[in-house]
Amino acid sequence: MILTANDKKQELESITLYVTKSTYEPVYIQLQQRGQKTRNEITVTAYQTGLDYADHVFTFDRKAYPTAEVPPATATSFILRFLA
Repeated sequence: MILTANDKKQELESITLYVTKSTYEPVYIQLQQRGQKTRNEITVTAYQTGLDYADHVFTFDRKAYPTAEVPPATATSFILRFLA
């Protein structure tokens, strides 16, 4: 899955999430900063599923960050990449 910044002024240009083809489990994340040749890389070695979080945990508080830009998430903004 590739998330690409729509705003060319954003420092973070893209995030690439690699998942397994059979189970869609995350295995690797790349962060690309605009204008940089190197990438930040994260290898996912473990994670927990089935945890129960309240909806407010995932709600962005616009009052706390009034200048933050929060674009809407859409299915068309994603491209899936699968590992064999």
